[in-house]
Amino acid sequence: MLDSKSTKQAELKTDKKDQDSASKGVTTPESDKKGNEKPEALAAKLFTGNLMDWSQISATLSSNAKVCKVVAENPEYLNKIIDCEDAAAKPAINTSLDHLVDHINDQATMVKVFTKRFGVNVSDGAVQSDTKTMEINGLKGSYKVLQRLPEQHVQRLKALNGRNETYKSSSGTTWRAEVIAVDYDKKNMDIVESGDYTDKDDAMVGMNMFDTTLAHEVGHVADTMAFQFSRDPEFLKISDWTEYVYDRTGVARQLVDDMVANMTDPLVGPFDDAELEAAKTAAASIIKRQRPNSSQDIIVEAFENAGLGAGGNQGLLTAKAQQVTQTTLFQHIKSSFGNSFCWMNECFSYLPHRQYHQGYLGRSWWSYKNVARTEIKKNSRYQFRDPGEDYAELYATYFMGTPEKRKEIEPKRLDWFERTVVPQVDNGQQQQQQAQQPQAAQAAQQSKKK
Repeated sequence: MLDSKSTKQAELKTDKKDQDSASKGVTTPESDKKGNEKPEALAAKLFTGNLMDWSQISATLSSNAKVCKVVAENPEYLNKIIDCEDAAAKPAINTSLDHLVDHINDQATMVKVFTKRFGVNVSDGAVQSDTKTMEINGLKGSYKVLQRLPEQHVQRLKALNGRNETYKSSSGTTWRAEVIAVDYDKKNMDIVESGDYTDKDDAMVGMNMFDTTLAHEVGHVADTMAFQFSRDPEFLKISDWTEYVYDRTGVARQLVDDMVANMTDPLVGPFDDAELEAAKTAAASIIKRQRPNSSQDIIVEAFENAGLGAGGNQGLLTAKAQQVTQTTLFQHIKSSFGNSFCWMNECFSYLPHRQYHQGYLGRSWWSYKNVARTEIKKNSRYQFRDPGEDYAELYATYFMGTPEKRKEIEPKRLDWFERTVVPQVDNGQQQQQQAQQPQAAQAAQQSKKK
């Protein structure tokens, strides 16, 4: 037992030790050495009880990455966000999820967060039987793309899947106008457009291919399902798009006549006027019947129907038909159906003013003026497939581009887009989208531009 003197000395030492500890800062279960609450304690306070203060939760997660990490790794906290059905809390919940997504490291949790944020089905087979839930890199990349697009456009999207996840580029397909599958390289989400569908001076050069591919497809969904932007007469006029619905009466023949009128030496050969007329009839029939590989048979048929059967000499008739197939008009038609991708290599010199092709097999043929491609700044070569692709490439360039990148868009297209499409986006959301675009991505786009 200590005597009174020893006890007093011990107390003094203890007091001094406490004072020293206080001056240096003491770590407690709730605070660090500086007296700040630990992330774990802050998270526990935010999610204790059944009545959540979503404004406070959103504000804290927006400003404290350490708390975000704690919440993202705690199923109890995360489920309270995901399970909330309060419509009034939706903006705060969306903001909270936007700040949590970088801290999520497993696919199952990412699926829950993605579905909660956007209401899009990403489960296996949601798009097609051979498509699947994206792995985590694809889900995170998709999340950040949809985050930057107009909410009312994303709402039109019903399902999103991955397809080929070792694809050394990016490619997307939209089915039934509202579901999307994407091919991409899960090990390299940073591939940029550098010539696959662009020329060196195009606006889309240097942009992230995954981002622009998915944004492009969402642009299709919104355009097809609701807004019909690509059919706006003012937009069509920029490139002077002219449509030929080939299977309507007389339209295929009108297309042939227009090509002949705008083509250098379309039907050169030993043909009289009656044979030239029969050849044009055959050309229209090939287009209307979608039979480019049966050209010779259809020409023979047209000649016979016109009473030009070479006196029953099948050999002469066949030889004449072969001559017709070798003309510029017939060679162009054969190479311009929707599965030929001829639009990649336009403009063709024998069409000095306008180009003519079918965008997709079984759909309309289109024509546009050459100067839209040769003298006006374009986004990509792909935009000239048809007006729907023209619009989708513009959509992707605008919403995935930095403010500087947007300045590269051809002025007429940019002016139309900002007057027609952008006003649908609430100003507050638009500002948030711009603020959320990673600065690193902006720098990468500029440095990789060729």
